Amino acid sequence: MNYNQALNSTISDKLTKSQLIELSNTLQDHCLVKELEEEVGFDLISKGLVQVFKQVKYELPLLIKDIKNSPQFMRELLTIKGD
Repeated sequence: MNYNQALNSTISDKLTKSQLIELSNTLQDHCLVKELEEEVGFDLISKGLVQVFKQVKYELPLLIKDIKNSPQFMRELLTIKGD
């Protein structure tokens, strides 16, 4: 089923479940392709990737620091519980 057929199809009691699924999938696919073809879609994706990399750049040194200090934290935890 192409987009124009899906767009102009009438929804009635005569449609089967598989026909309704095919209809909805066709419309969703068309909308997704349209969004991806627009400049805005790529712009949003690139902005999102920049944000992800900024977050990783911020979080990764903190994670490394926590891993390096974990033996000290473990010692402190064990000595507190041992008292």
